[in-house]
Amino acid sequence: MKELNNEAQLNDLFDELFPLCRSITGEGYRRSLNILQDYIPFKSISYPSGTKVLNWTVPDEWVIRSGYLQRLSDGEKIADFDRTCLYVMNYSEPVDKVLTK
Repeated sequence: MKELNNEAQLNDLFDELFPLCRSITGEGYRRSLNILQDYIPFKSISYPSGTKVLNWTVPDEWVIRSGYLQRLSDGEKIADFDRTCLYVMNYSEPVDKVLTK
């Protein structure tokens, strides 16, 4: 079991967790749990999408492969999921459009 004994170790853990794209379901969430299990003993339980759990139904897993906003004038990507997952809202719908200001 790994320990967090100082600020540098906590910063390293943050640096490992922060880039992961976490949703209420999905690979990033599972990877985060696996990382945290190195520090905190707990059992992870999974339920398939569509399963009723109390008053909630487990949603379909949301998977994103890419997402960006690109300036038409020079092609520069001004918001790119590959840089940070914070540029895309979880469970957003795919969009492929040219938008005006």
